[in-house]
Amino acid sequence: MGVIAEAMTAFVVAQAFLEKFGGDSLVETRRNYENYVAGLSDRQGR
Repeated sequence: MGVIAEAMTAFVVAQAFLEKFGGDSLVETRRNYENYVAGLSDRQGR
């Protein structure tokens, strides 16, 4: 049962990640994520 729960958790986390950062390609998704992370570090510096 633990393996199934792990797999479902990974699936749900991946869905949420793609909702937040998804794009038309993996390159666009990665760029969206990196820009988000860079924005977080900018906010902490204020």
